[in-house]
Amino acid sequence: MLIDKLHHWSKRLFIECVCYMHLTNNAILISQQELFSFFSYHVEICCIFLIAEEALKLGASIINDVSGLQKDPSLIKLAAKYDAHYVIMHAQGNPKTMQNAPTYKNVVEEVFEFLEEKVAFANKNDVTKVIVDVGIGFGKTLEHNLKLLAHLDNFQKIGVPILVGASRKSMIGKILDGRAV
Repeated sequence: MLIDKLHHWSKRLFIECVCYMHLTNNAILISQQELFSFFSYHVEICCIFLIAEEALKLGASIINDVSGLQKDPSLIKLAAKYDAHYVIMHAQGNPKTMQNAPTYKNVVEEVFEFLEEKVAFANKNDVTKVIVDVGIGFGKTLEHNLKLLAHLDNFQKIGVPILVGASRKSMIGKILDGRAV
């Protein structure tokens, strides 16, 4: 049964060529590299580690953890073993309910503290190629997303590259008064 699940999920494994960006001196720098990442949020917990390892063996060089080390913290050990980059994304709640009235006292501070703590955990586990993602659209309102984007420079203090995943975001449509994007 586990083999069947692995086969099913390996078909759904998303491998993408990524461009990652970070802020330096208040300018956005985009450097395209031959890096491959995958994410496996919908994979059952028993399979994530195995699929991640297979992807790394096949040449993936980034683990894109959209759970922010919440779903399977042992993935960090794979990043260390394969000297892979590790993207730590912030998300509030789970995918089915995260957009049901997300609340923060201070979204920038809370996301910063979360990411700073997770980067320290990664470093403690011998992973130094860490990238943070503030999680635009993951358990955040339009206002939260815009605040995070306006304060991306704050996240430079963490000392690692910042990834902003802006694809397929409903917030863009809201900003454009519901026009299709």
